Amino acid sequence: VQHGMISSTTKQMISTTDNEVSLINTDLDKYQKEKIKQLIHKFPDVFNEQPGRTKKLQHQINLVPDAQPVNSPLFRYAPTRKQMIEQNLNEMLDQGIISPSTSPWASPVILVPKKDGSLRFCIDYRKLNTVTIRDAYPLPRIDDTLDSLQQAK
Repeated sequence: VQHGMISSTTKQMISTTDNEVSLINTDLDKYQKEKIKQLIHKFPDVFNEQPGRTKKLQHQINLVPDAQPVNSPLFRYAPTRKQMIEQNLNEMLDQGIISPSTSPWASPVILVPKKDGSLRFCIDYRKLNTVTIRDAYPLPRIDDTLDSLQQAK
């Protein structure tokens, strides 16, 4: 198992240091934690500090005709929260998740409280959503879904 954190998305949950595995901030019981530790030690090559990436899929946001760029102002944060935001941004830059941009489009970072009191790093895309063409995905009928589950064992 590599030294450090498994990934930025699971760092609050799984930490590895000198082949020691610590499962923190989880709702797992002792047996479940032990099973996960065994899996991590058995298959260390599938756990990596860097999140996986692919270029096989490209995401496109379709905008309403004549949409003007949305450039939302930053929210004000206390110095400790600003430091957390900078740390997250630098980590994502280092991992190649994000890259510097000079786009006229910009949405602010928002820190959302989790149940455990820690903060989740998010982006507030509400203003962008106002100029986005919504995808039309029909919801499945609940009775069809229940019928398909009757065959499951």
